[in-house]
Amino acid sequence: TRCLSDWSSDVCSSDLLALATVKEAGGAESTEEMLKTVIGDFETVISELAEGIKAANEAGDDVTADLFTGISGELQKHNWMLKTLFE
Repeated sequence: TRCLSDWSSDVCSSDLLALATVKEAGGAESTEEMLKTVIGDFETVISELAEGIKAANEAGDDVTADLFTGISGELQKHNWMLKTLFE
């Protein structure tokens, strides 16, 4: 387990993985399975970004909302391109 230490806390990769909504791959997936997993993972992150955009707008934080909107747009573009592989 890798850990990052500073004066306030120790953060370990296992702690972060336990909180993550996007899970690690097992390693035995086929190319098609992995691509489908990435598509699903992108959709999860896009949904979470939408929640972040809403929260930022409600807080009056236009800069964060704009940052999240840009990231979401890029992920949506990449997800669209990946989905075309299965058409």
